[in-house]
Amino acid sequence: MIKTLRKLGLIPVLMLLFSGALLAQKPKTALELNDQLVSITDSLYRKGQRWGEQFNRSYENKDFVKLAPYRKEVQNYIDQQLVAVGVLKDIGGSEDFRAAMIKFLTFEKDMVTNHFIPMEKLNTKSTDEEIKAEVEKLTGAAEKEGDALGAVNKAQEAYAAKNGFSIEPEKEK
Repeated sequence: MIKTLRKLGLIPVLMLLFSGALLAQKPKTALELNDQLVSITDSLYRKGQRWGEQFNRSYENKDFVKLAPYRKEVQNYIDQQLVAVGVLKDIGGSEDFRAAMIKFLTFEKDMVTNHFIPMEKLNTKSTDEEIKAEVEKLTGAAEKEGDALGAVNKAQEAYAAKNGFSIEPEKEK
């Protein structure tokens, strides 16, 4: 059966349909919607951590091309989540919370486009000044990330209050 599907070229189609089904998991309650949106920031944080760990290795030996697979993972995840959150049905007045999440994901997408991708163009021929300049641009953008995430947290708190559930305090990551 698998061989037949492979011959017909249907494996990629089935994988795409299956991944779409996962994205289409629909929350039924305000708390489920909250948990789904929160899981996005948690997953994005972990993917960003992996990019950062590779950046540290790349910085040491000026082999920045190795950042590409990590960046692509982050970039693809953001694109998928922008679609998923965009089509998510509002529950219990979640419009502001969803809008804040979309704005945050858009900020992250811009960060990837404007700062992660340029890092990949650096190499052993790049001067220390060129590398430092890109790092400073990235650092400046990253400082604004807290504001974007803060807006999501504020919208989440208002959503929780509106729907009668409480938010667990954030654990140290």
